Amino acid sequence: MRWQALDLPMGVNVQDDGAPLVFDHEGEDDFAGGDLEDIMCVFTDLDMPSRIRSHMSQTISMDGRRTASWDALEVEWSYHPDRRLDGVVTIVEE
Repeated sequence: MRWQALDLPMGVNVQDDGAPLVFDHEGEDDFAGGDLEDIMCVFTDLDMPSRIRSHMSQTISMDGRRTASWDALEVEWSYHPDRRLDGVVTIVEE
């Protein structure tokens, strides 16, 4: 899988020579970041199951770092009211 095939909005960046894909939802404590709807569009392009997107939207700061996987991808995320939703998508197998 190549991240370059994706149309990456503000708040979604490729790190470390192509992996992982880092996302940052702009919060009150952030100087930069992206819009949640734009980030969710990237998740749709990655065929992230709706169950994972739903779980992400229900995460609260007390949940800590969460992980889910589908196909050959894994997502780790956390939520804080001031920083909002942040995380990483990695390729676990090709």
